Amino acid sequence: MRDIYAALGSPGLLAMSHRAETPGCLVEQAVNAALNQAFRDAEALLLARLGQVTLAMLSADLHARIKARGESHDLEHVHAS
Repeated sequence: MRDIYAALGSPGLLAMSHRAETPGCLVEQAVNAALNQAFRDAEALLLARLGQVTLAMLSADLHARIKARGESHDLEHVHAS
C-alpha cells in the first residue's frame, strides 16, 4: 500500500492539520507548536503500517470474507452488496 501511496504522489495523510504554516495568531502558533510532533508521529506510524499491507494480503482477506458469506467469487456481485 505504501508503494501505491507513493505512486499517487504521496498526498496528505491526515485530514486534520495546520490551517496555516505561519499563522499570525499567537494562540494558533502555540497550538501548532504543540501538535507538530504529534502530526509527524501519526504520519510516520501510518506510513509504516501502509508499508506492511500488501495487495496479496488484501486479496486474501477479500476472498476469506467472500468464503465466510458462502458466496461465489463473482467480484461484481461482491462489490454490489
